[in-house]
Order: sequence, then C-alpha cells, then structure tokens
Amino acid sequence: MSNLESLETKKFVDFYNFLGIPPSSPPNLIYLAILKLESSDWNNLGDMLQKENFAIDMERKFAMVKDRLLSTISKRQAYDQEWGSYYYPLCEQQTNVIEFSKRSQETSLLTIGLRQKTEAQEEKPKDYDFDYKSDFFYFMMRDFPGEGDIFFLNTEEKIPLLPSEDVLFFENKQFHLRTFSKNKIRITNDAMGKLILSDEKDVIIPLHIGDRIEFSNGTRLILRTMHSGKIDASNPDNQPYYLNLLRENISLELKPEKIYIVGRSTNDIRNIEFDEENFCFINLGRRERSISRQNFQIFHSYGQWYIQDLGSRYGTTLDFRKHPRMETLIGGAIMLLEEGIIRLGYDKSYPVEISNEPKRPQIIELPSTKDIAPEYTVYDISLLL
Repeated sequence: MSNLESLETKKFVDFYNFLGIPPSSPPNLIYLAILKLESSDWNNLGDMLQKENFAIDMERKFAMVKDRLLSTISKRQAYDQEWGSYYYPLCEQQTNVIEFSKRSQETSLLTIGLRQKTEAQEEKPKDYDFDYKSDFFYFMMRDFPGEGDIFFLNTEEKIPLLPSEDVLFFENKQFHLRTFSKNKIRITNDAMGKLILSDEKDVIIPLHIGDRIEFSNGTRLILRTMHSGKIDASNPDNQPYYLNLLRENISLELKPEKIYIVGRSTNDIRNIEFDEENFCFINLGRRERSISRQNFQIFHSYGQWYIQDLGSRYGTTLDFRKHPRMETLIGGAIMLLEEGIIRLGYDKSYPVEISNEPKRPQIIELPSTKDIAPEYTVYDISLLL
C-alpha cells in the first residue's frame, strides 16, 4: 500500500473544508482554491500550523485532493458519496441525527452563526458575538400548491407546524425541528450537501438557514433569515467599503445605516413588513440562474462590517486578500467583511469585489421605473446598464 493510500484509509478527510469551498464543487473552483492555498502565507493557517511536519502534511493533502477530486470521475463520485455518508449517515433508511450533529461540529463549512477567520492560534478570536434571537428575524417561505406565503418565527416560543404535530423551537443560535408524529420528513440543503430523512417520533433535528423541509402531506417550507434592522452605526470603520460589481462596471459605497440584500431577484421578499429605510436591495446577475434570489447580506454592527449567507443554493464563497484560503459561507454563516472577492454561483465565476475605494463608476441616482417600489432603496442593476 502506498503512503498516499495509507494516509487516506486512516480516517475521513474533508477536502472541501480543507480548501474552503462547498461540497461537490466543479473542477475550476477546486483549482482556484488549491492555487490560493499554495500561494498563501502558511504561517496564517493556525488550524494546521501546530502540527509537526506541517509542510509535508500540506503537500500530502494537495496530492490527495488532486487524486480524489481531479483525477477520474469515478474517484470524484466515490468521494462525494463518502462525504455525504460521513456527515449524514443513514441507519435503516433514517438519518442518524445525533451523529450528524456531532460530526457537523468538526467542519467550519457547517458552522452556525459567526465564523472566525482561519488564522494562527496566537491571534485570539474576538469575544463579540451576536444575539441571534434579537439581531436577526427568521421566517418560513411556504411552498405549497395554491400558496406562497411567508410566516415569521418567534425565537421565544415553540411554533406548531400545522396540520402536523411537529414543532419548531430556537436554541443555541439555530432553530430545531422536533417531531411528534411518524410522518415522513425530508430536509435538504444543496449548499451543504444535506439530506436528512426521518419518520420517527420524538426526534430533534437541528436546522440551517436555507433548509428545505418536505412533509409527507406535500407541504414544503424553506427556512430564511434577514437582519432585524436594528442598526448600530456608531464607531464605524475608519475606511469606507465599496461594493464593486465587476461585470456591470458599477461601484456602490456601503453606508453603515443600511442593510444590503444582494441576489438575483429580491422581489419575493419586498412585501415583508420591516423598516424600509434601513434596507437596500441589489439585484444582479439576472441571467446567472445559479445565483440565489437572495444570496447574501452585508450589514454594520458594533463598529464592524459583516457578510452573511442567506441560505443560498451554492453558498457565498469569500476570496479575501488577507485570508490564507477561501471561506465559503453556507446555511446562514457570518464573517467579518474584508477586502477581496465575493464569488457567487455554482462555479463561483460571478465576482463582486469589496474594496476601500471605488473601482468602477459610482451609482449616484436611481432610474425612474414602475418596477421599483418608492418606499425601498432598490438597485436593479439590469436597469442601470
């Protein structure tokens, strides 16, 4: 047995987490992620730097990535199946939810809430974190024949999912589904490679933003989130941030008093009742079907800018300049905003740049159009070109 084969058989190795990209990523994104890691300052890779023979270990992992993900279709398919079986193990056609909850703590890809940058251990992470019950609001989008409504979720109460007996409750930064019936439930989340199957009573299933919950009676629900709109614009960063839409050749200065919702189309959430003055909707990439309708949001809180994935189908991949590797936010994960590229879509070929100065002509005035509701700030990029 070769050294490479013996290393692979010791234990499961999460190559996607190692590269900082979503599961089942296309080859071009894998190559980009490898290139970024190879060209980065490895002294900033705190999660691996403490190991002996660090450089040798890195080279072995690069070799394993290329062998398992880039050599043959059969090896790639086998690894993707192995990845799914590890995080979502099945036992008699039921997902082992306890094992899923345990194993999801091992990977930053499945992080709930605020994620820390991959960095050397001597750099201590910030003590600040959000109040996930009040800093954000949560809602379900119902996808049922003849319906398409939205209902909000109270983080302080148990929420019955009628007509079933199951309930939702909020605990430890996220909602959970507790089953009281033996109805079949299927939960999927493409960005996470998630597939949870259950028809057992009294099972508690942790949920992520963007989860699609399907019940045996045909009801389908999607868990979503947005910032609550309670903005703290005090002590803003010394330098401003600009959102540079590279394909459209447009720049937009980010204002601390605004929350920016960015995606392919924000029309389906504009009828939600919230403080319109605090929100800015940016519609881009209308022809890029793999960009989610609400892909991510950017907001300012307690003197810092943050970016949060909004449960998008393929995640929000961050290619920040000072990060040693890519970071992919999925399932509602949050990270401090920095200069660099936000990559969107399945193959991450749609770039949005974050910088401290405008790189393109700035948006000054909105076009007059009936498609834009006057009470909102909406930048429909297709109408600006």
